[in-house]
Amino acid sequence: MEGDRMQRIKKNLEMITDADHPGKVLENSVGKGGKNVVVVHLKNTCKVLAKDQAPMARFPGSQPVSLLRYHLQTLRERSYYVCEKSDGVRYLLLIHKSKDFDTGKYAKIFLVDRQFRFTPLPGLDILFEGEEGSRLFSYINHTLLDGELIVDEIPTKDGGHRKQAMFLVFDAISIQGRFVGNLDLFDRLRVAQGCIVQKFQDLMRKLPEETQAKLPFIMTLKQMFRKEDVGFVLDRVIPELPHENDGLIFTRVDLPFKIGTCEGILKWKPKHMNSVDFEVLVKWLGKSQVDPTQEKRYCLLFSARRGTPFEYSFIYLSKEEQLMLLEKYEGKPVVIEVTLDDNTQGMKIPDGATSWDQVEYTSPPGWKFMRVREDKKLGNDINTVERVIESINSGITGEFLKDMLGPKKKNTSR
Repeated sequence: MEGDRMQRIKKNLEMITDADHPGKVLENSVGKGGKNVVVVHLKNTCKVLAKDQAPMARFPGSQPVSLLRYHLQTLRERSYYVCEKSDGVRYLLLIHKSKDFDTGKYAKIFLVDRQFRFTPLPGLDILFEGEEGSRLFSYINHTLLDGELIVDEIPTKDGGHRKQAMFLVFDAISIQGRFVGNLDLFDRLRVAQGCIVQKFQDLMRKLPEETQAKLPFIMTLKQMFRKEDVGFVLDRVIPELPHENDGLIFTRVDLPFKIGTCEGILKWKPKHMNSVDFEVLVKWLGKSQVDPTQEKRYCLLFSARRGTPFEYSFIYLSKEEQLMLLEKYEGKPVVIEVTLDDNTQGMKIPDGATSWDQVEYTSPPGWKFMRVREDKKLGNDINTVERVIESINSGITGEFLKDMLGPKKKNTSR
């Protein structure tokens, strides 16, 4: 029996290669409209661990805000950690033994995405086999961490590259059933490292190398630096990263963990990477005489206000981008990430237009397509959109941050 169990566990061993799709998501409903009691239980568990008092179930993570001019005084005067902003996928990591009442099987580790969906990771069960593993799980059970999943490109000896999934922990909400969100950031990270991350790493190292290579991911604490070291992060850390990066995150050290929008967490991006997530929809108009094949196009950008989408703007998409979206999403709404680009034309469809030939193309800047955001189901709130546009126009560059926060040079002139 024990051998069969180990064979089943080894069968689930597979490293994550796509951070957007780390495994099979648990369905919210079962049968004809019935709620999945496992998902309901997991959502309630997250609410309890995060001490979330909101009446509605929601993703219990913090959301950073764009760094704007009015944040600069606080950034100068208060203690902040800075880290590189990985271009990965945000997840909470829930460690909680939960029974699937249909199959009778248990799952122990779950990734929780921003849509509050749960992906079990049975491949990590191998860490908790045997007396030592079982004892460790009893020790770390009822834990909720905040982090991101990335897939690194690691150089190999033969000059090629191999993929390595990493879960980077950048905050802790609850450890061993004890809420730690009331602690400052330094203590939250210290507890996460000592009580969870280090334990995981110790068990991983005891596995055979071929088994380690098949684990869903390797867990580590995200590298944090003092805000004064922002120049080192920009000039030395980011160029050497084995994954994509799109800016910096400044997190205030003395504040407790906060669910939802948090003014204590500031995200900065270079102007060309400063982006917004819009829901994009197909606009139906009569066929164009210029291009008769174009009867429908993705071009309507929708922002949101208090969770309700509304038409905000238009986007010009290339023929290749149009075909990709139409073939994959068949005209259904989809969330895309865009940036306001100085070299991209805009577009406008006048009221009452009945043909694509009546579309007006405007001079730059215009919204430029970057990628599809499958981890989101709603575009950014209008307040976020306006903040990002303000951030784009703020003139806060990397050099500005280095001059403002970096060590002051002594004047040696006489």
